Amino acid sequence: MSSFDGSNISELEWSDGQTHLLLKKDGQSALTPVCAAAVPSDAQTSEEGQTSAGGGTLVRSPLVGVFYAAPAPGEAPFVKEGQTVRRGDVICLVEAMKMMNEIKAPSDGIIKKILVENGETVSYNQPLAELGV
Repeated sequence: MSSFDGSNISELEWSDGQTHLLLKKDGQSALTPVCAAAVPSDAQTSEEGQTSAGGGTLVRSPLVGVFYAAPAPGEAPFVKEGQTVRRGDVICLVEAMKMMNEIKAPSDGIIKKILVENGETVSYNQPLAELGV
């Protein structure tokens, strides 16, 4: 029996900026690892500067998860096609393991195209949007 399993703690979360670990007990005192994945500390694109066929910069998902265009259901999206953004502006969220990860613009530009639908599951490194000059 582990120290965590034998304790009164039902949830333990730890992060060092590069790795995030979340442990939960399932109610019967059994340890259930929920997340033990390395996630970039700044959930931005992993390949900034990669250009699309149209000459724009592709903003890619840094992890597998669910794409959300707005901060909450019924609210306005973070960005719309044709909107000007500045480096660091949040353009969407990717939810992974109940954690919302802000995806930020890697540079100043204009949102040329949003490439996924709200609520769509996205893969690691999948293009989410195209940013133009």
